[in-house]
Amino acid sequence: MRPNSASLAFPVVVLMAVVFFFFFDVGQFYMDRTKNIGMTFSVGMSFAAMWTVKTVLRKKDSRQSRIRAFSVIAGLLVIPIVSGISMGKDEAYPPASRALVDQIGARSRDIKTIKDHIRERRESFTQTEQLLSIEPLIISWRTDVDEISKINNQISHDALPRVVEEILKILSEAIVFDRQQVQNLDKQLNVIRAAGHQGSAKRKETYEQQLGPLMEQEMEIERQRQASNLEQRLNGTVKKGGA
Repeated sequence: MRPNSASLAFPVVVLMAVVFFFFFDVGQFYMDRTKNIGMTFSVGMSFAAMWTVKTVLRKKDSRQSRIRAFSVIAGLLVIPIVSGISMGKDEAYPPASRALVDQIGARSRDIKTIKDHIRERRESFTQTEQLLSIEPLIISWRTDVDEISKINNQISHDALPRVVEEILKILSEAIVFDRQQVQNLDKQLNVIRAAGHQGSAKRKETYEQQLGPLMEQEMEIERQRQASNLEQRLNGTVKKGGA
């Protein structure tokens, strides 16, 4: 290596190092807005950049050689920038946890779709017994609720960005209501099935005494859910986190 190249290498290596750590902080901040971009590396990067520029101007005499040197340095800086951001994001929000959270998000969207289908189907019912036709949807709903609880227990919550942790807490509250609603609907279906062999008068009495209170309980669960403002809180948290 020529003397000029050797003396130029050291400030470039220092610049690449501080650039990496600066963009490592940027990557963390991108995933978690509660993280801070340290001033130490910001200042260090400025000094390293000035040192590198002065060294190039001192060691390279011609305009063409300076342009070539700055071009090479710019190309080299892509490496610490990209790797710093990537590693910072992974540090703030580990890929394994991110994959599990994505699964919870997908299951939550499935639940919303299922509930929309159930509501649409029930609006078209003309007979109480038609409620039995939504049992497959209720089974899918229950499966999603159980899977979300299972996945949530696998997540290392301490390693999550604060906004993601807040979102999961809200979804956990929603799951409590979902589980209550599923259990209530299971009881309604059981009442309807048990009354299937009864005469019309007895069946009507069973529906009034057993099914009626369950339907009132179902409406109360939904009222409590609405009073919790889960959707508004979730949207506000997502917006706050810039997600």
